[in-house]
Amino acid sequence: MPLQPDKCYVIGDIGSNHMGNKGAAINMIANLAAAGADAAKFQLFRLDDIAHDPSLEDSRTVLPVEWIDVLANTCHDHRIDFMCTPFAPWAVEVLNPYVETWKIASFEQHRDDLWDAVKLTGKPVISSLGRTRPG
Repeated sequence: MPLQPDKCYVIGDIGSNHMGNKGAAINMIANLAAAGADAAKFQLFRLDDIAHDPSLEDSRTVLPVEWIDVLANTCHDHRIDFMCTPFAPWAVEVLNPYVETWKIASFEQHRDDLWDAVKLTGKPVISSLGRTRPG
């Protein structure tokens, strides 16, 4: 569904809450669709793509690339958009066939390599600014 200036677009942020359970991720998509969300959003990263934080050492937070096709198709079956925040240029390449709109995390606002990769796709971008520092 293309973004429309006169309509609220509700994104259900699943993020990494699947905890390594594909069935749970699929159920979350179904629940978001039933609740009226326009999109389900995940995150694609490798642990070494993000700043070191002991709370993120759990590999269950990592979305397996092998799940992306299934999750995107599940979203489409439920008539909601599949979104996934990339945390590195490699993730943009993987996700590009599946997303219509990019969502960039606030911590990634100053990543020129990520922005360059996203810009090359020509797709719209939703950008979080909540944790952004000026400059």
